[in-house]
Amino acid sequence: MNEMLQQFMNMIENTRSIPTMTDISMIGFGVLLVFGVINCILGYRLLRFWMMLCGFIIGAGVGFGVTEKYMYAAIMVGIGILLAVIAFVSYKIGIFILGAGIGIGLGIYIFHPTSSLVFFFCLLLGAGLGVLAMRQA
Repeated sequence: MNEMLQQFMNMIENTRSIPTMTDISMIGFGVLLVFGVINCILGYRLLRFWMMLCGFIIGAGVGFGVTEKYMYAAIMVGIGILLAVIAFVSYKIGIFILGAGIGIGLGIYIFHPTSSLVFFFCLLLGAGLGVLAMRQA
C-alpha cells in the first residue's frame, strides 16, 4: 500500500514539475476540458455516447492486435464501429464495455505493463470493473 501511495505522490510531483506544455498536449487538455464541462452539464444523457466511444476504442485496439500491418486502419475502424454499435444497442453490454475500458485504461496507467503477466492483470482488472459496473447499473 505504501508503494502505491509513493507512486501516486511521484506522479503528482512529476506532473507539477513539467516545465512547459507542448502545443499538442495543450490541445488535448482543451478537448478533455470541453468534454468534461459537457459531461457535467448533460450528465446521464451522454452515457450512451461514452459507451459508444469506449466500445470504439476497445474494438480498434482489438483490431490493431489481430491484423496484418497493411490492413490496420480498415480492420481497426471496422471492429471499432461494430463494438460501438453493440454498445449503443444493448445497454447492459455497453455498461460492461464502459467499465472494462475504464478498468483497462486505469490498469495500464497505474501499472505500466512491461510483461504479458502484468498486461493480463490489467485485462482482469478491466473485466472486474466491467462486471462491477454491470451489477451496479
